Amino acid sequence: MVAAGGGGGGAQQLKLKEKLHIRKLELVDRPDTDEGRHMVELCPRVGPAVLLACASCAEKRHWMCDLVMLNTKPMLDRFLDRYVPHTLLVVV
Repeated sequence: MVAAGGGGGGAQQLKLKEKLHIRKLELVDRPDTDEGRHMVELCPRVGPAVLLACASCAEKRHWMCDLVMLNTKPMLDRFLDRYVPHTLLVVV
């Protein structure tokens, strides 16, 4: 998404520029260099890579955690559904 300039203290409007399929991405943690800091490279299976520039190390960590969770959660859910028997939990 790209921020559409607004200024004036109003609500920020975002416009969809392109769509990436999270489950088909490889995440690359880019080291800090003179060219940029706090960057994550999103590499789709098809098409060019996209650089995500974060404002701080903490923001980069949050993005990485969220993207890894979105990328792996469906696989973990399928694994648990297959190997962990479903039991009825009764709370008294």
